[in-house]
Amino acid sequence: MAKHAAKLRALTVELPSGLSFVTHKSGKHQRITGVTLAGAAIKSLALSHGHLVITLRKAVSSLTVTITSTALKESATLKRKAKAGKLRSLRLTVITTNTKAKRTTIRVLIAHPGV
Repeated sequence: MAKHAAKLRALTVELPSGLSFVTHKSGKHQRITGVTLAGAAIKSLALSHGHLVITLRKAVSSLTVTITSTALKESATLKRKAKAGKLRSLRLTVITTNTKAKRTTIRVLIAHPGV
């Protein structure tokens, strides 16, 4: 990252069609397990319209987000395509928000998903 660039404050993870996040009810609140961060502390973790919204406790210049299989659920159609060898790629979208409220969209193409 550039020397005087604005730091990351929040990010949103949008999954490809066929994948969704798993939530667990805990009283009135929904809990999301299987999401960890390295290099930053989570202030809040929420689902909004099926997208995972992560707000950081302090702004950071870099971080690593790990989403384990316990946080994800695949649809029957996705499972069927993967089993038949018809699944070529998946597109993941991450939208970052920096301290100056500028949003940047990062699209990642997972070429050979190991589903």
